[in-house]
Amino acid sequence: MIGPLPEAGNRARLPPLPGVPRLPAMAVSTHLRQILALLRSGDPEEAVAAAVVLGSLAPKDKAATDALAKSLAAGHAPLALASVRALGRIGN
Repeated sequence: MIGPLPEAGNRARLPPLPGVPRLPAMAVSTHLRQILALLRSGDPEEAVAAAVVLGSLAPKDKAATDALAKSLAAGHAPLALASVRALGRIGN
């Protein structure tokens, strides 16, 4: 039987999976840039999805927080909500 996951703030942390390599910092940076491009794409559905992903990843990255803050003024309520949630998670 599997027990509960250990608490780590508001998120559970899983141990690395054996045999699955960690992404190098450069790859993470590349993926982050791609997610930010979706946030800025002008497509509301893509931007909301990107904001949700950024909230899940919670990167401590100025470009991410700046883009999320800017998206608050886009005039699209679902995007603003996703951005506020993401900024809240990043701020923790």
